[in-house]
Amino acid sequence: METPKTKALGFGCVVWDEISSDPQIPCTQNIGGTTLNVVVHLNGLGYQSTIFTAVGDDNLGSMTLKTLNGLGLAMDFVKTVPQPTCLVKVSLDSDKNPTFSGFESGMSFDYIETSNSDINYIKNGAYNTLFFGTVEQRNDVSRSALAKIIEECAFETIFLDLNLREPFYSTEIIFNSLQKCTIAKMNWEEAVLTNELLRIGASSVDEFMSTIASKLFIDSIVITDAANGAYYFDGHETGRTTAFAVDLVDPVGAGDAFSAGLLYKLAMGESLDKACEFACRMGAMICSAVSTLPEYRVDQLYEFVDKLDLHKKRIWP
Repeated sequence: METPKTKALGFGCVVWDEISSDPQIPCTQNIGGTTLNVVVHLNGLGYQSTIFTAVGDDNLGSMTLKTLNGLGLAMDFVKTVPQPTCLVKVSLDSDKNPTFSGFESGMSFDYIETSNSDINYIKNGAYNTLFFGTVEQRNDVSRSALAKIIEECAFETIFLDLNLREPFYSTEIIFNSLQKCTIAKMNWEEAVLTNELLRIGASSVDEFMSTIASKLFIDSIVITDAANGAYYFDGHETGRTTAFAVDLVDPVGAGDAFSAGLLYKLAMGESLDKACEFACRMGAMICSAVSTLPEYRVDQLYEFVDKLDLHKKRIWP
């Protein structure tokens, strides 16, 4: 397996998930959170990645630290704060669509702070990629820390996973986040909402991607759409990658695996269309697994051969 000669820094939350599709079956707690999932997948792919986060000074926080150590992650930017570690309850409906609760304000990831020594450590660590989302920006403390990192450290790639969670976003946070990134990734519903909130006025997904890239000076846009695959704009052309056919077990974390696969292939110098195809393989693997962080080999991803062919693009609202 080829290894990128670059390093990535993920800014964001570590949470614990309780996933249930049947209220009669006891839930188990699994560590997760978009940033952590991406970091773990990147490291598994050979792309050295570090997390910048905060955990609570509580039992769940202690369990988080032990788990992160067990995953072999660097702990240089893992803070401990008085606020509680977040426990998210995930409910799956009959079609395996997830809904989330437990994201109340005042969680540990709302109080991620950075210092001058952190900034110097990032600079000396030769991190060329930064990735982040919007949930972590709902509080001034974490939002200011992220802004400081972006303003004072130089990154070749700044990757945004919009990852909107009602009601923890605003038009201002969406706009400012898009202005900071070089690559923006979002799902179909988030793209439709962004088109409305930012008054882009696009009448198709292709027009939306090219317009928002031009207006906000974003190099690349990727929009995931579950079984419909992914749409992308590489700064010149729009395109679409179809999804792979798998038996759906649990879609939670599929978008994070997609992001990791995308970043990995782009770091290897692949084109955006090739990177999106590999990312779809990563997402399919998670959808067919019982864990958001299953053990796997890269060659297993290429066992997905049959693609879903829907023959036409989804109709833009």
